[in-house]
Amino acid sequence: MVDSIQDEKQQKEMTLAYHQGKTNHRGVNETMQALKRRYFWWGMKTIQEDIGLKYILPPTLKLNEVFLETVATEPILIISSPGNDPSKDIFSLASANGNIKLHELAAGPGCEELILQALNEASSNGEWLMLKNLHLIIYWLPVFDREFHKIKPHKNFRIWLTTEPNEKFPPGFLNQCFKITYEAPPGIKRSMEKIYDNWSLDKELGVSIDASKVMFVLAWLHAVLQERRLYIPQGWTSYYEFNSSDLSCAKDIINRLFTRVYSDSFKWNYLQGLFEIVIYGGRICNLYDLRVLSTYLKQFFNNSVIEENFEVASGITIPKSANIKEHLDIIKRLPDVDSPEYFGLPKNANRIWQREASLSAILHLKALDEDKCFEETRNYKQEDSAVLLSFIKFWKNLKQGKKLIIQEFEDKSELKTGEIPISLFFALEKKFAQKLINIIDISLSGLETSLINDVIVDDSTALIANTLKSQQIPEMWEQLWNGPSNPLVYLQSVISKEENVDLIYNSWRTENIVFDLSQLYNIERFFAALKQQAARYFNTALEDLFLHTSIGKTTASIFEGSVVISGLLLEGAYISNNQLKENLEESPSVSLVPEILLSWKSSKENNLEDISYVSIPLYLTDRRDKVIADLLIPCKKQEIDKWILAGAAFYTKL
Repeated sequence: MVDSIQDEKQQKEMTLAYHQGKTNHRGVNETMQALKRRYFWWGMKTIQEDIGLKYILPPTLKLNEVFLETVATEPILIISSPGNDPSKDIFSLASANGNIKLHELAAGPGCEELILQALNEASSNGEWLMLKNLHLIIYWLPVFDREFHKIKPHKNFRIWLTTEPNEKFPPGFLNQCFKITYEAPPGIKRSMEKIYDNWSLDKELGVSIDASKVMFVLAWLHAVLQERRLYIPQGWTSYYEFNSSDLSCAKDIINRLFTRVYSDSFKWNYLQGLFEIVIYGGRICNLYDLRVLSTYLKQFFNNSVIEENFEVASGITIPKSANIKEHLDIIKRLPDVDSPEYFGLPKNANRIWQREASLSAILHLKALDEDKCFEETRNYKQEDSAVLLSFIKFWKNLKQGKKLIIQEFEDKSELKTGEIPISLFFALEKKFAQKLINIIDISLSGLETSLINDVIVDDSTALIANTLKSQQIPEMWEQLWNGPSNPLVYLQSVISKEENVDLIYNSWRTENIVFDLSQLYNIERFFAALKQQAARYFNTALEDLFLHTSIGKTTASIFEGSVVISGLLLEGAYISNNQLKENLEESPSVSLVPEILLSWKSSKENNLEDISYVSIPLYLTDRRDKVIADLLIPCKKQEIDKWILAGAAFYTKL
C-alpha cells in the first residue's frame, strides 16, 4: 500500500528518523530511494539543508573503520562488482594493523581441502585468510559453514570472503556473515577520497614533492577513467575494468622513476608509454578509446605538472606540497556531481547518458515480458494472437501498392561478369533486398497460418512468435541485416531501403547524385566497392589509397571513386559553416551532418601534411560497435585533442 504524505513537517521527520535509524553513512539520495518504496508525496525533493544531513551521497567505504566492527567468529563477506577487486585494500589493511600475515586463496572446484587446511592454520595462529571468488564454490558453502563453526579462532583471526553477486547463495550462510558491498564509488570526488584513504594506510605519498604532485594527477586520471564509463558509448565504447591493481602498479612506477632520476630530466614519454601500453591501455580493445587514453596521458604527464599552478581541470589546481592534508583539502572542495567537462566531454553529454539509461530501462522491461505466447497445449494465448496479427497486418500494409520483387533469391553467379565494382555493389544490394524481404515474408506467412489454425507449426515459428511478442527482432532476420531494435521500425526500414536501392540501381550513373547512406543495407560494402573503383581508376593497389573528406564541395565522379553522401549523424560536436563546433548544454545529443564529399585518392596526391585535421570514426550505429571508415575533418591544430576527448563520432541513421 502506498501512503500519500503531504505534510512537509512529517516528510522531514520521517526522512531524518530513517536516516538516523540506520547508519551515519547513509546519504540523502539513498534514504529517498528507500522511502520511495513505501511512501510517496508530490514534489518529493532532497531536503539535506533543512534537516541538517551532511552528505548527499554516502561517504566512501573505509575498510579500516569497518574492520573495527568485525570479530574473529564472523566471516567478512565482500560483495564486489566486476572489475573491483578489494585484495589490494585488504593487504594494505593487514599491513597497517601490525603487518598481520595474510594468506590468499582463489576458490574453485577441487580446492576444498586446501581451503579447510588454510582455515584451521590461520584461525589457530591469529592470522588472516582471504578466500577469493566464493561464487565459484556455492555448492560447497554448507560444508564450509559447518566446518567454520567447529573452529575456535584466535581473537586476531579474520576471514575475508570475496564474491560477485549471486542469487544462489544459501540464506543461512549470508545471515551469519558481516556483509560489505565493494564497488567503485560514484563520482571523481568519492573515487579520489577512496584512493587517498588507501594511500594513507601505506603511510606514503611520494618520494619527493614532485612525485606527490604526480601522484595527485594519477589519482585524478584513475578516477576520470573510471567515471567516464558512465557515458558509454560516447565516453568509452565498452565497460573497461580499470581497478585498484592498475592504480597500484602505476603508483609504484612513478615512485621508482622519481627515485632514480631528477624531475628536470624525467622521461615523460617513457611513463606515458608504460601507462598506455602495459597498465591502462592493456584493458582497452578499441583503437579510438586508446586514442582517448593517449590524449589524457599527454595532457596530465608532462613537465607542466611539476610547475606552479598546474590544473587537471578548469579551476582545480594540484597541491604544491607532499602534505597529504593539503591533498585531501583540495579533494573535499570538489563538487559532489561531476561536470562532463572534467572528462573533456561536451556540455550536453548528460543527454547521451539519459538516452542510454532509457534504452537500458526498456531492455529490462522487455526482459520482464518473456513469457511464452502460447499455452502448454501449443495453442496461442488470445491476447498475444492480437499482438502478432498486428505485425502481420502492418507488414502487408507496407507492401501494399509497392513494386516489390518477391521471388526466390538468385545465385550471385547469374550476375554479369566484368561489371565494375560500384555497379556490382548496387546489383548485389538489390539482390540482398529481395532476399531479406523474401525471408521476412515467408516467416510472417508461416506465422499467420499458425495463428489462423491456432496451433504452433514448428519450433522456428514459435521462436519468431515469442521474439515479436517481446518487441524484439527475430534472430534469422537480424543475422541477415542488423537494423533498428524495434520490430515495426525494422520492417518499415526494410521496405524504405528496398525502394531507395531500386531507385539508385537505375540512376547511380547520373552526375551529381547524392547517396543517402541511411538508405543502404550494407554501407561497409559500399565503401569497399568505392575503394576498389578508385584503385581501378588510378591503376594502383588498395593499400596505396587514402580517404579524403571535404565538407561543402559537391562535385564528384563515382567512376573515379568519389561520391557525395548524406544521411549521417554526428555525436559529440556539430558542423556549422563547414567547421566543427562545440556542443552547448541545450544542444541535442546528435546533429544532422551536411553533405560530405568522400574521395578515395592515390597516396601520391596526399597533401594532408599542409592541413590540420582530426580523424573522426564513422560507425554503423550509435552503439559504436562496428567502424566503417575514418573521416578526416579539418580543424584547428590546437583543437584536435578536444574533439578526441569529446568522443566525436559519426554514425548512420537506420
